[in-house]
Amino acid sequence: MSFAAASRLWLLAVVAVLAGAYVTSARRRPRYVVRFTNLALLDLVAPRRPGWRRHLPAALLLLALAGMVVSLARPQHLARVARREAVVVLAVDTSPSMMATDVAPSRFQALQRAVVRFARDAPDGVSLGLVSFAGTAQVVVPPTAEHALLINAVERLGFRSQTALGEAIFASLEALATTLERRSEAPPAGVVLMSDGASTAGRPESEAIRQAVAARVPESTIAFGTRVGTITVEGGEQPVPVDGTALRRIARETGGVHFEAATGERLTEI
Repeated sequence: MSFAAASRLWLLAVVAVLAGAYVTSARRRPRYVVRFTNLALLDLVAPRRPGWRRHLPAALLLLALAGMVVSLARPQHLARVARREAVVVLAVDTSPSMMATDVAPSRFQALQRAVVRFARDAPDGVSLGLVSFAGTAQVVVPPTAEHALLINAVERLGFRSQTALGEAIFASLEALATTLERRSEAPPAGVVLMSDGASTAGRPESEAIRQAVAARVPESTIAFGTRVGTITVEGGEQPVPVDGTALRRIARETGGVHFEAATGERLTEI
């Protein structure tokens, strides 16, 4: 325990002086009584004294004064209080490979369902943002406590060509920075990057990793899909196997966690 106004504790000395004066006064009384030499008569005419109980009012008064002094000194106790606060940006891959149906009904639809479930289950104190990325990345929903905004936005996402993991990280960090700078005390923040492959466009992932490390924002990643995924391109089947190598590196070097999901159920569980 500490005191915000410890200088006021000197008033306890006044309480101590009062206590001393009372004790001195109480000790002097027997001498005045002894001067009445006829003790037998004194026992008849003087009422029985209440013993220790006669000191009780004075003791309570002194305790009350001491309590007032301590309260004036403003005692305080520091304690850690758990806060269910965080800012999480979900970066979603919208490249054509996400149309593969190796995960029913498709990689992208399964991902949408998992994101919606996550947004519905997230505590009210968690702000969620949404970044959509393919060959470029854009902040679709800045971090907000209104989770319904993210749910509506993820259900309207469309496909774009190529994949840019680095750009997804840059956009996510920018969204976080804009949100956190408006808060006096920054809550924990992180990015969840969901994709099925490596970069084919945009700035190098190494640059994005360095910026994430400098900002102390962990990038957790989820490699979503299987090795037998295919999409139809100009009437033919094109293999789009999941490739988690880059995602694993991003998580490892930024202090995040890497996961692999080959089914919609596993993705929702993660």
